[in-house]
Amino acid sequence: MLIGRAALVDFFTAFTCSLAILMGLALTIVLIERLEAKALPALPASIFFGLIFYVATSRVLVPFCHDIVSRQAFF
Repeated sequence: MLIGRAALVDFFTAFTCSLAILMGLALTIVLIERLEAKALPALPASIFFGLIFYVATSRVLVPFCHDIVSRQAFF
């Protein structure tokens, strides 16, 4: 649902949320290996990273990029 909501905002937001969810999955796998846990919930890290990246991208990065394009101020 998070990626669907992010796709309504912008393609870049959906892409960053997808990467954040995969990053949470990788973190969960590393924690399972390090802690030698039998079972560890996979969703909390993915949801946390996904929401942080969604807010950061949709509220900060996308308006910043639109402002740069509107002013034609490329680096």
